[in-house]
Amino acid sequence: VSKGPERPVSGGMAVPFNQPPQAGSPKGNYTDYLTRKIANDVISGRKEAPKSTSQLLEEYQGSLSSLESRFKEEAYVFRDGDLKNITGNSTSSIARFIFSLSSLVSRSGLSSSSTLEALKIFAYKQDPKPLEKVIGSIDYILGNFSSLPVPADYESLFLKYLNILSLKKEVYRALLNYKEDSLRAVVASKLIGETDKELEDVSSAIQSRMRKDFGKE
Repeated sequence: VSKGPERPVSGGMAVPFNQPPQAGSPKGNYTDYLTRKIANDVISGRKEAPKSTSQLLEEYQGSLSSLESRFKEEAYVFRDGDLKNITGNSTSSIARFIFSLSSLVSRSGLSSSSTLEALKIFAYKQDPKPLEKVIGSIDYILGNFSSLPVPADYESLFLKYLNILSLKKEVYRALLNYKEDSLRAVVASKLIGETDKELEDVSSAIQSRMRKDFGKE
């Protein structure tokens, strides 16, 4: 299968012209990537130039879905083994974990109400400061999670919790940087509701597991 013409990048290497962007590199701009892909398709004769936004979205739905998947993959940075302070599953260990996690979130200042308000202020007033503060709160949690004593039975749930927070942070960063990469911001905006639901689900799962372990279910 043809990957399209290649173009040079730094170091003299060549990559497929239509390769999805990588985070942290010059080709990480989603808007530039799709623009190049459309130009490549038109020049090669594979497609005609889209005549409307709806036609563009229809013809390049696969590319947009690929970018959404890539966005998530790049944000999920925590892996098995990243939690170094794994403890046993005694009720005292579980209680210490829940208390430590609650304290960490409380110190960060992160809350669903403050996040929603920050998004509204950014959307209607173009004021980035509240959303930047939300990102700082998430960074605080992600930067201090290693000190938490995590019971072994909670390890997978907590890793999922951290990765969802990491994804939410990247969503908010993409929104703030919409002028530099408008398509990445569009992809991010589609994930706001999904990440809210995922965070709610994993938080509920942790609480449900805790109630079960303490014999309250």
